[in-house]
Amino acid sequence: MNYKESFKDNKPLLSIDVMPFFKNFYTDKRVFLTSVGIFLVIIVISVTYMIIENNKTTNKILIARESMLNSELVKMENANDILEAEVLLLKNDVKSLSKKRDRKKLAKISKYIADTELQGKGVEIILKDNNFDNEVTNEENAIIHNTDLLRIVNFLWENGAEGISINDERIAPNTYISCVGATILINKKRITSPFKIRVIGKNFSKNTVENSSVVLSLKLRGIEYQTTEKEEILLPPNKYSSSKE
Repeated sequence: MNYKESFKDNKPLLSIDVMPFFKNFYTDKRVFLTSVGIFLVIIVISVTYMIIENNKTTNKILIARESMLNSELVKMENANDILEAEVLLLKNDVKSLSKKRDRKKLAKISKYIADTELQGKGVEIILKDNNFDNEVTNEENAIIHNTDLLRIVNFLWENGAEGISINDERIAPNTYISCVGATILINKKRITSPFKIRVIGKNFSKNTVENSSVVLSLKLRGIEYQTTEKEEILLPPNKYSSSKE
């Protein structure tokens, strides 16, 4: 077929079938979008699974820690009940000794049940909640709990403390240190951070307190602390342990 015949029959000189190209392009695009969609679904499922597992692990740790603290608190409460009974017996002894005017024994018992002022050399410890500038595992570790104060008080008693006060509340053997919402209850008084702990004792120094495992554990949680040796500390009496009640 020559040029004139092609022009006469209205046939193109060069015929190209483009339909297969568009069909392949459409098929490839659909496969690509399907693959991307599946990939995104897999990522979402994986991330969701990791978040769920991480939350489960965190909850297990918190539950275990809460159980440990509750167990420790029960032990302390049981020990406190025993001490409270001892204090009641000592109050009766105080009344008896007052009548006999045995001042030496009376002073010794009064110091123990903290019903009189106590003055002497010691250490002042100031504790503050973490200000969240430091990295902490969670918010619960960043604040000071009643169990933390109980550990410090027990450490001080075990190391020969003659008298202790927290925010001017005298600590007696039967003093409850409990948690009430966002505050801590001592001698029926609500107190919050910062906590000023004063201890009188011949064997206490700044290094003794700062090198204790109790204070070091608080330091690891980012709790702010400051210790100062004092030549003279005056502790108020504990009115709830007063022999005059």
